Amino acid sequence: MPLPTPVIENYRMNVGILNAILGKTPESIFAAVPTEGMKPAAWQLGHIIYSLAGAAAILGKPVELSMDYAAKYGMGTPPPDADATYESMETMSKDLDTAIKAVDNAITTVDDARLAEPEPNAMMQQAGITTIGSMATFLTTGHLTYHVGYLASCRRAHGEPSALGF
Repeated sequence: MPLPTPVIENYRMNVGILNAILGKTPESIFAAVPTEGMKPAAWQLGHIIYSLAGAAAILGKPVELSMDYAAKYGMGTPPPDADATYESMETMSKDLDTAIKAVDNAITTVDDARLAEPEPNAMMQQAGITTIGSMATFLTTGHLTYHVGYLASCRRAHGEPSALGF
C-alpha cells in the first residue's frame, strides 16, 4: 500500500513549487551566497536532491545520480564558504528530476511491511521518527517544505520577485 494520499499530494505540490522556483532562478545567483549566514540556492538544491534520493532508497527504490551528493550536501555537512563551487544548475536539475521520479514511484508502490520497518537512524528515532514510513513522510513533506522555502528565501535575498507571482 502506498503512503497515504494526503502525503503523496503534499509531496507533489511541493515538487510543483520547487520547479516553479527553480524555473525562475537565474543562473547568475544560483551559487552566490545571498547574505551572510545563508547557504546559497545551489547548496539547498543539492541537499534536496540528497534527501529525495535518500527517501527513494529507504523505500526500496535507490536512484543513480551523476555524483555522490552525501559528502557535500548531506546531513551535518559544514556550511560552504564563499568560494565554494557547485555543479551547474543544468546538471543538478537533471539529478533532481531523476530523484523526484524515483520518490514518486516509491511513495505510490511501497508496501506496508516496508513502511512499518524501524527507522535505523538513532537521532531520528530520538526525534520521534520511529519507522521507515514516518521517515519517508517527513522527508517528502516537512523536510522538503522547509528547504523549498529556504530556496525561495535565497531568491528573495538576491532581490528576485516571488517565483509564484504573489
